[in-house]
Amino acid sequence: MTRPTKNRRGSQTDRFVALPHYIMNTFAWSRLSATARAAWLEFARLHNGSNNGLIAMSETTLGERLGVSHDTARRAINDLATFGFLERTKAPSFTSPRRTAEYLMTHIPDDRTQPKGIASRAFQNIGKGPHTGNGLDSGEALKTTEGEAMKHLLSQRSHVRI
Repeated sequence: MTRPTKNRRGSQTDRFVALPHYIMNTFAWSRLSATARAAWLEFARLHNGSNNGLIAMSETTLGERLGVSHDTARRAINDLATFGFLERTKAPSFTSPRRTAEYLMTHIPDDRTQPKGIASRAFQNIGKGPHTGNGLDSGEALKTTEGEAMKHLLSQRSHVRI
């Protein structure tokens, strides 16, 4: 649970997570599952304003927070990474001591670098072909990029045993 913070007037306010319209209006967001969208909100909830690139979240913890299995949580993380909403900055370690993976949210500048650069916003490029400026004037380019993203997702899911 987060602790209330004080605003300029001294009264306490709760923290919140903003989901900007420029994210919701992208082709990539429309292709995410409900679980992946909920996972994005959990990652945004962990961002405290100075830890982007260092957001630690295990698949098990994410699964518990969302009420799904860790395999479903893994798929949600993979979907977020495939569609450009997250980047893994540190792989998990299973040696002693165990460490969880760390992630970067691509709509926010990287807090690990000084001075902060601009956010990559890789998700905005999904659905845009190489010859189109906005992905709207060439349906073929849109299908190719969408098809490549879906092939990647399906190849990742084929390794999961049912």
